[in-house]
Amino acid sequence: MGFFKKITGSLHAPEANISVNISQMAFMLGQEITGSMKVAASEDFDATELRVELEDYEQSKAYYRISRPNQPDITGTAEEGNKLYTGKVTVSGPLHLTKGFTGEYTFRIPIPANASTTYSGRNTINKWSIKGVIGVSGRPDVNSHEIEVLIVPAVKLT
Repeated sequence: MGFFKKITGSLHAPEANISVNISQMAFMLGQEITGSMKVAASEDFDATELRVELEDYEQSKAYYRISRPNQPDITGTAEEGNKLYTGKVTVSGPLHLTKGFTGEYTFRIPIPANASTTYSGRNTINKWSIKGVIGVSGRPDVNSHEIEVLIVPAVKLT
């Protein structure tokens, strides 16, 4: 492989597809999300791992007004985002994927019992999502589309 081809190849994620399937779209705090991850490779490459990631992301928005004497007020919006939780579960360790490879892996990933729930308000959004990842050394990882899941408080039925 030529020097420039080797460098430009390391700038792109390998050609592969990942899809994540889960049994339902809403879960309670403390439950496990179960599902499967399907992988299909369109080129030969080495994966460091196959994993599923669960993320809780909060985005907040604040409005402000600055009063100035003898001048118009200044108004604006400030936004901030934070990852509140990231959970990962490995479904396969190091693996050499070949062109045409397909595989399906099952997973179970827990939702912490003390985490925050899904929320959408006027100034704050708390969103949970799950995705599949093929970890690759020296190149960008391959990611599936994120699936948004609803996380609700645990309820006790009597």
